[in-house]
Amino acid sequence: MPPLAAALALLPLSAIAAPLTGVYKTESNEEGNYLEVTFGACESNAELTCGTITAAKDGVDMVQVDYEHLGRTMIEDMERDGNAFSGGTIWAPDDDKTYTSKMELSGDILEVEGCIFFICCRQTWQAVN
Repeated sequence: MPPLAAALALLPLSAIAAPLTGVYKTESNEEGNYLEVTFGACESNAELTCGTITAAKDGVDMVQVDYEHLGRTMIEDMERDGNAFSGGTIWAPDDDKTYTSKMELSGDILEVEGCIFFICCRQTWQAVN
């Protein structure tokens, strides 16, 4: 068995399916402003991933700005399967609508997708260190 496969085999299944944790920066809007979303276990179900808006940054000065949606849950009820997440929703602050969502983690990059019917929008979010 290759070393990586052996190491993964020793991990409990719960470690592989654990909720995503950490802070990720959304893509910037036209003005260069972006949000920071903090991920962790959902309050309603600790096995699922949720993400809350914890900061809004000015794209020019990179300083925190007042934002009416600070503390609002943006990502809800995402079930993890390895590096893929599905079954949840994403709330879009720009149009105040909620979409079905899926995500994929690759290193410190999180690909986030929201869909309504067959129309999807995708963003690349970067982990904040």
